[in-house]
Amino acid sequence: NIEKISLGLTGGYDSRLTVAMLNKICKKHDIPLLCYSYGPKDHPDGIIGKKISDVLNREYKHVKHSPSTPSYGKLKGPKTIEDYMQSFYLTQGDFNSNDFFYDYDRKIVKPTVIKQVGMDAYKRFNENLIYSGNRWYARTILFRYNFFLPLFYTKYEVYFALLYGNENYRELIYEILKRSEPELLKIPFVGCDLPQANLKAYSSVNSSKFHPKEPCLWDYNYVKNQLKSLLIENLNKKIGINGKVVLKFVGLNELDFFLNQNIYIAIQVYKKNEISLKDCIKQLVKEKSLQKYPKEKINLEISKEIISSQTMRNMIILMDFASVADKHSFEEIENTIFNDSK
Repeated sequence: NIEKISLGLTGGYDSRLTVAMLNKICKKHDIPLLCYSYGPKDHPDGIIGKKISDVLNREYKHVKHSPSTPSYGKLKGPKTIEDYMQSFYLTQGDFNSNDFFYDYDRKIVKPTVIKQVGMDAYKRFNENLIYSGNRWYARTILFRYNFFLPLFYTKYEVYFALLYGNENYRELIYEILKRSEPELLKIPFVGCDLPQANLKAYSSVNSSKFHPKEPCLWDYNYVKNQLKSLLIENLNKKIGINGKVVLKFVGLNELDFFLNQNIYIAIQVYKKNEISLKDCIKQLVKEKSLQKYPKEKINLEISKEIISSQTMRNMIILMDFASVADKHSFEEIENTIFNDSK
């Protein structure tokens, strides 16, 4: 009594493998297959998703809002310390507020509509990656869906992952598409080449991952104070007393050191006697003046550039850890969130 199967399409490898297999199953059993993509009309996922649906002659729907998007159209950003704390608590530290959910419910759609999402277990080529994949997906992705193609996250897919190894999974992608839906090998992938089919990437991974998002809270002094002991431990381990003296002279601290890799590089080059102390200080003063991150409490605007910047992504992760740094258990975090919400 299945009414339909719906599949979220992106422009990447994972959902294309899934749609190639589901399309065969739906044809055989005469089940309607709906494909959909999220984001603005010109989003790369939507453009490629529509091409895939047209080739397979399947219904396609463009959805402006994703499951984690409120009705006003932008992905919600964490605006309070409690928001960051909630992200950490709900997934027990396994993911962070770069993927913030404003409404973390576990409602399942009616059982006659099967929801499926593309998965990437075939890329997880060692035990640690397989384990982290199971854990992360269960807490952040799987709870929103009610069915998974039997292959995914089973011993068969693990076998393929271990067989093909790092990066060689493209060979597996090519073989599956060639044997199931070869027409899909004429459509490029967003941000990824497929050399076996002579396909050059369409657009970029950064463009694919970016969806309009609300500003996020960033509090420089809060992070510095909450994580002070850890940041100082990291500093001591990497540059020692002489490096610390130089940093203090220039007016940089342990959080600056953590966020800006160039500070570490400048001190290391000086310690190896490859540049003079004067040149080292000059370089550090320059890094200080560049202001690569705000040193205040602000709502940080999220742009494509910020999403692609590891520094900015690290800032959001630091806010997650800072929000729970003075807590001793998940139970204590739960009590704090519950009492604050009351």
